[in-house]
Amino acid sequence: MKRLMIVASSVVALGGMLAGCSGSQSLVTPDVAPRGVPLSRTAQTLHLTLSGETLSASNASVTCSHHGFDYYASFQASGTAGGPVDGTFGAGGSWYWVITSSGSHWSFSEEFSIKARRHGHRVTISGGISGAGRGSLSCTAFDKSGLTYTWKNGGGNASAAITYAGHFSNNFQ
Repeated sequence: MKRLMIVASSVVALGGMLAGCSGSQSLVTPDVAPRGVPLSRTAQTLHLTLSGETLSASNASVTCSHHGFDYYASFQASGTAGGPVDGTFGAGGSWYWVITSSGSHWSFSEEFSIKARRHGHRVTISGGISGAGRGSLSCTAFDKSGLTYTWKNGGGNASAAITYAGHFSNNFQ
C-alpha cells in the first residue's frame, strides 16, 4: 500500500512540475482558455455563432444494415466549414428508421467538430445535431430539415443531407 501511495504522490508532483510546459497556450476552445486569458475570452467573447454555418464534403462514407423492418445507417465525413466560422470539420453519426403498423418512424443523431482560426486564436467547436419524425427513409440517403443543433454557446435549427454517393451537407440556422 505504501508503494502505491509513493507512486501516486510522485505522479502528482511530476504533473505539477510539468504544468505550463504544454504547447496549448494558443488553443482556445469553448471549454478552455489560454493561460492568462480569463474564461470569459472564449467562444462567447470571440462572438462565435453557428447561424449561417455550412459543413460540406464529397467524401462521406455511409454503411447501412437492416433486420426485418428495422433499418440502420451510419456515416462519417470530413470537409470544409464555411460561414461565420471558416475552417475544416469532422462529423459522424447515424440514422435509424423502423416500419410499424402505425407507419414509419425515424431518428437522426450526429456529432461534429469544427476547427478554425478566429481573431488569431485556434478554435474548436464541438456539438451535435438530432431529430426524429415520421416518414420513410432509405439506406442510400438522408435529407431532412427541421433538425436541432446544440453546442456550448446555444443552438438552433439545422438540416442534413447525406448520400451513399458521398455527398454531405449540414446547414445551421
